[in-house]
Amino acid sequence: MAGGQSLTPLLTLGLSAPSAIVSLDRCADLDRHEPAEGALHVGAMVTTSAFEGSSVHGFPLLAQASSRVGSPHVRNFGTVVGNVCHADPGGDLVPALLCHDTEVLLQSSAEVRTVSLDEFVTGPFATAISDSEFAVGIRIKCDAGEGWQHAYRKLVKRAGDLAVAACAVRLRCDGDTISEARITVGGALSRARRLRSVEAALQGATRDDAAAMVLDSRPVDEVEAELMPDITSPEEYLRMMLPRFIAATVAEATTSGGLDG
Repeated sequence: MAGGQSLTPLLTLGLSAPSAIVSLDRCADLDRHEPAEGALHVGAMVTTSAFEGSSVHGFPLLAQASSRVGSPHVRNFGTVVGNVCHADPGGDLVPALLCHDTEVLLQSSAEVRTVSLDEFVTGPFATAISDSEFAVGIRIKCDAGEGWQHAYRKLVKRAGDLAVAACAVRLRCDGDTISEARITVGGALSRARRLRSVEAALQGATRDDAAAMVLDSRPVDEVEAELMPDITSPEEYLRMMLPRFIAATVAEATTSGGLDG
């Protein structure tokens, strides 16, 4: 257990009953986030609030997404790696981290192995971690070059809720032309994921055409098998809302979106 902001409610509701709980509170070397070898290394005890309101060594999209997590209490006690391991489809951090090349570091008594974040989260509240491992951190690779812009949007029913839809966007622009795009969507899906067909459609597009091209690329088709409608967000609503939501986030990144740096 790191921050306990996910595990404690599960214990209280009787949804989890582990035979033992191991606290990481005394693992001081896990309470660091620092650049190393072309990447940002984030230990398992780094809180979400440590990312909030700062550029986090050149990762402002993560700072923006971190500020949308729960309440100040949750951000002060909950951890970045714990958020990833909880794998809640409505979480804020996984969509933002998927816009970077992120790896999860898993340690057992025998070895430390790395798993890409896209392969680590396998479904709702499900990950590729084995019973003999625990996550000691994540590694977020730095992108070379300049010209990256970003935007993060979250659709909620009430302030502080988990996302009905979350979209993270990073665009690399050469003047008025988009040379590279990274777009992820989460929320009412079985897991957050990158929209690679949309990314490919935007490569070479102009800023002015980007939002329209998102709609033309039919992003819902790419995540159709992973939609998770419910009584307040039926499938018809999700199919109508998600393309417009993604297009609006892309438009924000091309105009008033922040510059990475």
